[in-house]
Amino acid sequence: MDADCSFDHDAVENILIPFYLDERIGGVGGNVKIRESDTLCSKLQAIEYLKSISVGRIVTSYLGIYRIISGAFGAFPDGCVEASRLLWDIGLSLDGDITVKLRKSRYRIYFEPSAVCLTTGPKKFKVLWKQRSRWSRSIVRFRFRKHNDVLTPHQNFRWTDFIAFAENMFYNVILDFKWFIYFFDVAIHYSRFLTIILPFNLILYVITGYLQMIAIAMFSERAKEERKLLPYVPLMVPYVAIFLRACRTLAYIREFLFKTSYQDPWNPQKSSHQAVINGY
Repeated sequence: MDADCSFDHDAVENILIPFYLDERIGGVGGNVKIRESDTLCSKLQAIEYLKSISVGRIVTSYLGIYRIISGAFGAFPDGCVEASRLLWDIGLSLDGDITVKLRKSRYRIYFEPSAVCLTTGPKKFKVLWKQRSRWSRSIVRFRFRKHNDVLTPHQNFRWTDFIAFAENMFYNVILDFKWFIYFFDVAIHYSRFLTIILPFNLILYVITGYLQMIAIAMFSERAKEERKLLPYVPLMVPYVAIFLRACRTLAYIREFLFKTSYQDPWNPQKSSHQAVINGY
């Protein structure tokens, strides 16, 4: 867990139950939500977490391609961690890195939506930018470089690992850059229709956002509290399309070209130096 997290009264019990139901499980992720806050930045993150974690990870866990147990709330049997010791290394290690190592060790990774954890998201967009830049750099570092062997045939190759990586790389990175191609194509070849295309897309995204929130409310244990977020759903369009996209794109470019994750101040310099030497 992280220092700023708090659990529902049954969260620890619920996150442990899956281990007793399936001995192949090597890690269980909890359902992380943003603690109620009065800042716009936190409210937009709360909506984002409901969509990407509370719903998105239910789906990926069911499909067997759940790829990251959040450091904010996760459980790992000590035996599984010990069994994956051959994959230990020196250097930057994040929750996604640990999860991949467990998957490479042939363990299943499971998401438990009833194990609810509340965390405090950044309250200022400047701080949020730094956090998401770090997250985005890690995608390039761990998916495209360090663990790219998951994408190639080898003795321990598994299609679930391949799909989990390919989906993450395609959806978060490749489509991110492709969006700019789409935008410039529309601006150049269909400029006379922009007054129709942009408002129409905005309306569709807002409608989709509300439909998603309605679906989330059907099974959320905090539906009454989360209804307070409904007025902020339209603001998710500029938040995702402009703020997060700009943050991700810049972080991807800097990591691809300059490997900036090796200069992250929260990681010991000696570890980063050793990671450079070993190529990860």
